[in-house]
Amino acid sequence: MKIAAAPALLAAILLAFSAGCGDPNAFDDGVAKGAAEAEAFQLDSEQVSVRDNQLACGANEDLWDQPATNGEHFTSHLEQKGRSLNFTDDVTSGELGYAAPYTQVRGKFPLQLDRVVATRDGEDKDTKIVQAKVGIKIAHPCFDTPLAIMGVRKGKYSDDLPVTLQYERDGNGWHLTKIIH
Repeated sequence: MKIAAAPALLAAILLAFSAGCGDPNAFDDGVAKGAAEAEAFQLDSEQVSVRDNQLACGANEDLWDQPATNGEHFTSHLEQKGRSLNFTDDVTSGELGYAAPYTQVRGKFPLQLDRVVATRDGEDKDTKIVQAKVGIKIAHPCFDTPLAIMGVRKGKYSDDLPVTLQYERDGNGWHLTKIIH
């Protein structure tokens, strides 16, 4: 029995060692995800989608008012509790062209990169541009799932577009450096 287990144990040890021997300069979806999620990221007036249940919960928790008609859409006015969570604008819902309610945020947020859509080289060998579906995590019971950051095309936000991210490499590896609009 012991003799049969030795080759399997040796193979497992070699596999574990070889897993850490990858190219430190390589960039793939896993590197993009790891760098995006490594630490809270500063966002400045990024537009995020809010799910209907999150909108209702936020109103019940006094983060914003219940939606009230504002002509062609509904507005939920931001309250101080919502501002304390780094929301910076009223929540708009029911607006033509938007599948979900949305608002803006500013501050440092943990990110969740859900899916890389495309990757290309940046301006130099130490820069990568990634299009991905990315959400922000907010530490509040209303937000049990991340709020999706909205992508931009031709100056217009859209909740179905990926976000364009810029990564840069330094002596410590790859880092998310900014969101490109």
